[in-house]
Amino acid sequence: MRYTLTLLLQLLGPSTVTGLVAALNNWNFAVAGRPTKTVSDALRWEMQHERVWRRGWGRYSAAGMPRSTEHRIVTRVEALRVEAKSLRRARGPSRLTRRVASEHMAEPERITPPWWLKPMNKVFMTVMRLGLIKDGPMVLTVPGRKSGKPRSTPITPFTVDGKRYVVGGFPGADWVRNARAADVATLTQGRRSERVRMVEVPADEARPLLHAFPTLVPTGVSFMKNAGLVSEGRPDEFEALAGRCAVFRFDPAS
Repeated sequence: MRYTLTLLLQLLGPSTVTGLVAALNNWNFAVAGRPTKTVSDALRWEMQHERVWRRGWGRYSAAGMPRSTEHRIVTRVEALRVEAKSLRRARGPSRLTRRVASEHMAEPERITPPWWLKPMNKVFMTVMRLGLIKDGPMVLTVPGRKSGKPRSTPITPFTVDGKRYVVGGFPGADWVRNARAADVATLTQGRRSERVRMVEVPADEARPLLHAFPTLVPTGVSFMKNAGLVSEGRPDEFEALAGRCAVFRFDPAS
């Protein structure tokens, strides 16, 4: 469970013990004993190994770690999920989301997201709807470009000169293509929702926004690194992604 908690903190960002318990439950991991105490004990162990930092009473975040350690943790959690899936199959219908292979990169302008992203997004949105994450991330909902059904994904908007923007971290991502086809989108944070129009900005306008992205949204840097889009996470590396990674501006819906 310790590795799973560390991975969750890397994906979710700073989180409370209660939020981590909810995330574990949504990943179908059972927590023995009193869940909050079990999770707190596991986090203290990870703190001793400098993989987790304490940010305040009952609030933690992932610490920096070598890529080899990060790879070991991701591999171990993947194995645990596969094992849990097989156990649930033996006991009855599985509720786990099917594992998606992530090592293969598709064509240059359509990068396959890592296997954990879709199930992690579901966990993240559940935690947000419970009101456990109140600042920063939001849920973006747009109609599917083919089905017309609402499609939701967590995003982290950032503000520059009073205007809000979002970066499509994976070129060719489904939500990016849906946003391009949509007239109106919905942003939700907790119980508050608003309708907006998403305007994709041209590459020249996107460059300074991408340059500011690693400073304004530091939690997004690891995603870009894991996708192979940047190597060190420097602002100039992000600026060079103009034209590859979509940047949208949120305007009020009339």
